Parts: sequence; C-alpha cells; structure tokens
Amino acid sequence: MDFKTFFVRKIVLGFFISFTCISIAMLVVGLMYEPDATFGYDLFLSPLLFSLVAVIPSFIHYANHELSVKAIIIRKVLHLVLLEVLILGILAYANRLSSIQMTLSLGLSILIIDLTVNLIFYMNDKKTADDLNQAIKALNMRQSEHVQ
Repeated sequence: MDFKTFFVRKIVLGFFISFTCISIAMLVVGLMYEPDATFGYDLFLSPLLFSLVAVIPSFIHYANHELSVKAIIIRKVLHLVLLEVLILGILAYANRLSSIQMTLSLGLSILIIDLTVNLIFYMNDKKTADDLNQAIKALNMRQSEHVQ
C-alpha cells in the first residue's frame, strides 16, 4: 500500500474512530472518578489532542511490502505499548492521574479503544476483501461463459 492510501485509510480513519472512542471513555471515566466536576469549552480540545497523539504510533504499521504475521503482531504490540506510554505519560506529566485506580482504568480504556479501532479496521478490510473476491468471482464466471 502506498503511503497516501495508508495515510487516508489508516491514519485519518483511525483519528476519527479514536476521537469517538476517547470521547466515550472520557465520559465513562469522568463519571466514575469525578462525577461532580464541571468544565469549560476547553475540554472539547482533549479528545482532539488525544486523538492526534493516538495516531502517532500508527505510523509503525506502515510498510510498502507485505508483512509476515509475526511482523504484524510485533508491530501491533509495539503500537499498543507506545500508545499506553504516550497517553498515560502525558496525563501523568499534566498531573491528571489522581489515583492508581484511575490510571488502571485509563490504561484499560486505552486498550479497549485500541481493540475497537483494530476491530473496525478488520471489519472494513474484510468487507473490502469480500467485495473484491465477489467481483473476481463474477468476472471469472463471465469469462468462462465466453470461452464455452
């Protein structure tokens, strides 16, 4: 896959999926640990900024050649570790982690968001592959009809 296609299909789409999931995670974790907190409009920047941070490790998935299953798994694990370190590191640096339980909840939320993003990508890629296979099958059927 060329870089432009990778960027649009994986990075941009990953940003929007992450944005949605991060917004939901902020709602859930916020209601669990700080239900009485009130915020200003600047809070709307948080999901945007964290979504941008979340797509940075995604560049590790880019390759201009086919990867082995082992290489894909290694890159996915490395991606998750980088994602956890980046986001939790930023939150720790900003003194936003008030307890071990909150840190664990956020770490779990990051894992769930990453799994959700990967699941959506898988479903999208599977649909594309199925559509291509159907088109190839139909083309083969038409060609075999013309040969006979």
